[in-house]
Amino acid sequence: FKGVCSHIDIIPSIIGLLKQNYGLQVSNTKQWLGAGLDTSKYFTQERNIPLVINSSSLPQYINFDKVIFRDVVYSFDSLFNITKVTDSTEITKSKQLFNDYKLLNNYICSKNKIWSPNLQCQ
Repeated sequence: FKGVCSHIDIIPSIIGLLKQNYGLQVSNTKQWLGAGLDTSKYFTQERNIPLVINSSSLPQYINFDKVIFRDVVYSFDSLFNITKVTDSTEITKSKQLFNDYKLLNNYICSKNKIWSPNLQCQ
């Protein structure tokens, strides 16, 4: 596959497979942020992917073709060649998306919103 995917895309893919091939019925409300595996034959990166949030030595967030690494924003291509982003609008956008994710993640974890007992597989 040439499409960029992440660990957060695995569950929606498995659920989709089970629904389509085995008739699994699940609530329309989803409990994940992933979008399913991108099985494109061509390089695509249309995702926001959280990585190791509290690490200073690893990339922390990928949004589309941008990655934040040690608080610097880079763009990458299909061969993962990186170029430092200098456009302040793109830098601000990337950092805002990462901050939005951190706020959402903090809310979900602090309010125990990972799974609702009212949602059930049938």
